Amino acid sequence: MLLMGLLVAAAACAAPARSSKMVAEVAAPAPVTLRKKIAVTIVTAAELIQPVHSNVETAQLRLAVERSLQSAGYLSASPTAAAILLEIALLSLENADMGATVTSRIRYTLTSRASGAPLFNEVVVTECSRSAFLSWERLQHSTECSVRENIEAFLQKILLLRAAEVMA
Repeated sequence: MLLMGLLVAAAACAAPARSSKMVAEVAAPAPVTLRKKIAVTIVTAAELIQPVHSNVETAQLRLAVERSLQSAGYLSASPTAAAILLEIALLSLENADMGATVTSRIRYTLTSRASGAPLFNEVVVTECSRSAFLSWERLQHSTECSVRENIEAFLQKILLLRAAEVMA
């Protein structure tokens, strides 16, 4: 019983997720219609009340998404001149099995700066499981993996935006 209590206490002290471990591994470059046109505007995170998870700070999430966008060729060099605005909302992080599997739900909203028209507005859900001897490491690694895969899934989805939608 004491051992279980120590494990739960150690799990609750998981280190925050690191942006460098959440950057997407990009396979496909940005299409011409989206190349260097996106700027990240607002990044929010719901207050996560689950006691056992690795925290994802909004600044770390912003950095991971911006680096991912830059790596794929989407990020505008000048945020004030970007044609498309991206708002990100971390809705939830859940782990049902003491951190072995973490599910992330993130809403991505792309809006045309010129018209204000929404171009993309979806909640992307991914889960990932990583192994580590210590429970706090397992939580941190699984959280980072889930968010990284979430960003990768978002990048795959926006590849499908039609040119007409982007030019709106």
